[in-house]
Amino acid sequence: MSIGPYRIIEALGSGANGEVYLAEDVRLGRKVAVKTLSALDSKQLADAQRWVLREARAAARLNHPHIASVYDVIESPQGAHIVMEYVRGETLAARLRTGPLPAGDVLAIAIQLTDALAEAHGMGVVHRDLKPANVVLTPKGDVKILDFGLAQVRPVEPGSTPVRSSRDFTLDGRQIGTPPYMPPEHLMGDPVDARGDIYSLGVMLYELLTGRRPFRGPDAMALTLAILTEPTPKASGSNPAVPEALDAVVFRAMSRLPQDRYASAGEMAADLRRLAHEIEASPTRSRPGRHLRRPSARSWFAAGLASMAVLAVAVALAMSSRVKVQPTRGSIAVLPLRNLSADPENEYFSDGITEDIIAQLSKMRDLKVISANSVMAYKNSQKSPRDVGRELDVSAVLEGSVRREGSQVRIVSKLSDAKTSEQLWAETYDRELKDVLAIQSEVSRQIALALKGRLSSVENDRLDSRHTPSFEVFDLYLKGRYHWNQRTEEGLKRALNYFQQAADRDPRYALAYVGLADTYNLLEIYGYMPHELTTPRARTAALKALGLDDLLGEAHASLALVRHQNLEWTDAEASFKRAIALSPSYATAHHWYANYLAHLGRLDEAMREIKRAQELDPLSVSISCAVGEILNLQRRYDEAVRQLRTALRIDPTFSLTQTILAETYAAKGDHEQAIAEIQDTTALPMGERRTLLAYFHALAGRKDQALTLLSELSADQSRQKVRPVDMAAVYVALGRNDEAFVWLQRAYADRPISLAYLKVDPRFDPLRVDPRFAQLVRSLGLTA
Repeated sequence: MSIGPYRIIEALGSGANGEVYLAEDVRLGRKVAVKTLSALDSKQLADAQRWVLREARAAARLNHPHIASVYDVIESPQGAHIVMEYVRGETLAARLRTGPLPAGDVLAIAIQLTDALAEAHGMGVVHRDLKPANVVLTPKGDVKILDFGLAQVRPVEPGSTPVRSSRDFTLDGRQIGTPPYMPPEHLMGDPVDARGDIYSLGVMLYELLTGRRPFRGPDAMALTLAILTEPTPKASGSNPAVPEALDAVVFRAMSRLPQDRYASAGEMAADLRRLAHEIEASPTRSRPGRHLRRPSARSWFAAGLASMAVLAVAVALAMSSRVKVQPTRGSIAVLPLRNLSADPENEYFSDGITEDIIAQLSKMRDLKVISANSVMAYKNSQKSPRDVGRELDVSAVLEGSVRREGSQVRIVSKLSDAKTSEQLWAETYDRELKDVLAIQSEVSRQIALALKGRLSSVENDRLDSRHTPSFEVFDLYLKGRYHWNQRTEEGLKRALNYFQQAADRDPRYALAYVGLADTYNLLEIYGYMPHELTTPRARTAALKALGLDDLLGEAHASLALVRHQNLEWTDAEASFKRAIALSPSYATAHHWYANYLAHLGRLDEAMREIKRAQELDPLSVSISCAVGEILNLQRRYDEAVRQLRTALRIDPTFSLTQTILAETYAAKGDHEQAIAEIQDTTALPMGERRTLLAYFHALAGRKDQALTLLSELSADQSRQKVRPVDMAAVYVALGRNDEAFVWLQRAYADRPISLAYLKVDPRFDPLRVDPRFAQLVRSLGLTA
């Protein structure tokens, strides 16, 4: 097989959307690596081709001994192909597996890398994904930078403010880069210039000197928070053998603010060379590169796989901005079971079985189970168990498929070790549809045994305790959950119908009543049905479920939310704690409990609880937003802004995040930024947007503009619904406290839960000295 003048010799490796081949250039008789794109859908393929060709042509301008070269770009009917230098050696990531490197070796590597970056930056190319895996140590002891596929190619001068490009994100909309090495400004979504590469190089040198990264966290959000808020560590703190001068260079490169770093790679290289000369002049010091271990010729294959990343946009497509962390023991991600049925309408069935297995496993103590919300992001993904394990911080991954034909169902399941990809357990079930719940229980039990070794009598009882409905009833329940997860008014009302049918056909099926309770709760919370209609029905359904199965954690969580919505503080907390004790991995219970604790002003406890929810559901935008909201309530405004901006990157359309972010800017005194966040958004209803703008203008001292907005709201109240509590905040900002209390009383009479944050809400700080405020807080059942 040949691609143009390149004769393919063998495959070197592949990513989710591309392959790399070892080939021979028949004209010049040299070995090369050829990268080709796999088939994507037509639009993705066209976009990827344009990206590859643009970046390849730009990177081909670079000619430096420490940068892997691009030789050619070929377009063929099969797609775009990149021909690159075939680099032999081992990556620095592989070298790090044996521990940190001697300081002299790190210095030699640093000099070569800064020279290469100076060349790239001088040509207007910023790498943006510098890390040990993208640097190869050749058999001659030289280093070469690979993978300019994510590069930013435009003139960038130090101190300039580049305009963000759409290429700050992968083709499928995710932020590019590898989070542990990304500079703070990149994590915050700000423009990045050449000094971003200098930060990444500093992090990499720190890791080479110490064997560990400077910032760590159990999940993506925790790592981002650490990078943005924790003091920058010195390498000597982890390795006292690091020379003071080299420590200072690395520390400066990792400065949180770009202006505090080296202004250029050339400036950093000059400092490194001065240090090298000092070491050469001192016989007592280790000379640069003196101990640098050469990789054996047998390690060429590892380097070949590394070089496949050069300009590999297809790999970028498969990358995620989530953090790669070491897996913890006793943790699992149940990936969405693939629907192999002929009828695509059975998608709800395969998703429902996935969620049911997750729910069963969530009952296990000492077993971390990633929530359905986060694993559904991997639906139809081609990622390996190892990749998923790193991204979700789990030790095991379950994959499988469901085929439903007539009255028969086949479920295939495979449990793999996420670190080694070793198969731990696998089974295929061919059964009648009526036996599907028994299959799910058996799968759950086998997984728990594989991960825990043994089950306690209590855990065995929990797996055996549930009532088994007919398949028709279970099918109705699955359809209800499918529509409930849509979270739209139409979806919730359809869910209500399915759950009610399931309960009518089998009055002993507890989960049908949990579905009813959860649906009524959300219909009220989202404002689709009035409180007086939803609350009694949600309470009745939750109590009915508990009467049928008191060991059902989801039912206790449903009742807890009902009680919370009705300000039954003591009973609500008891229900939340019972729900979490019975289903420790039920992220929703932790999330709702965190909101409850925040309302009571127990903000440190609320933060611990929402962090646990985030561990279990790392891709939930609502949980990510809740973390930012609690930081705002703690008056940790800068941290809240960073967290909320991260949440917006998960889902830019989630209006609650936009609202809380704007309110946080206002609380920290940045009124113009608060207005800018809301001014042009279309995600918020007109009434809510005008109320927020009135509040921000009032805070900024522009009372006339605030009053004009209030007049517009008053003139069209039928179309512009507003929450009384938000109107109260506007009058507080205007200094008209009497009118603010009128609106607060109206909110209390309309829906008391809307005032639940009153005790901790920064918007009402000016009222806290007023006796009327203390009385209102007490009337909510809270202590002032």
